[in-house]
Amino acid sequence: MNNEQLYHAIIYQLDSMNSKINVMGSELKNINLNLAGIETQLGSVESRLDSIKTNLNDIDAKLDIVEIKLDNTEVRFDNIKIRLNNVEAKLNSLDSKLDNVKTRFDNSDSKFQTMDSHLNSMEHKIESLQYEIREIKIVQLENKIIPLLGDIISYQRDTYDRYMNETDTIEGLRIDTDVLKRTVKIHSEKIKKL
Repeated sequence: MNNEQLYHAIIYQLDSMNSKINVMGSELKNINLNLAGIETQLGSVESRLDSIKTNLNDIDAKLDIVEIKLDNTEVRFDNIKIRLNNVEAKLNSLDSKLDNVKTRFDNSDSKFQTMDSHLNSMEHKIESLQYEIREIKIVQLENKIIPLLGDIISYQRDTYDRYMNETDTIEGLRIDTDVLKRTVKIHSEKIKKL
């Protein structure tokens, strides 16, 4: 696997983790929405309980006034018992729902711990990959680039030396040409005189 493939694999893993984190965020938003609904229901239960308390206080006042009408009072007590049983049943239902919510929170907590351990594992893998990438870069630099630079420098040095040596030869040829020109000129003048 070359560096580019390794890089793309890391990017793919990071994108995958990012999408998983986004999914977890949306699940948390759903849990928060569910909790808001439960809080609303609890508010209405509290208002119902306050209403029941008010009704109970009214019933107590009526019982003091209506002690003479014992038969009516027994019927009303039966009605109150039915209402209290309904309230108790609703409270039991709410307890059950709250237990379900607590169970879901516990499950979510264990899922978050699992995700946290996965993320920690991924962090260690990424750190290991970063170290390996640094090592690969160093090995590439030492084994490929530095020898290549040495070859380039050697080639340039040879070219420089060759040009420097040829400079002396070219200078000598120029001097020889000048001498030859003068000699030809002198001989041409002599031949013309003859």
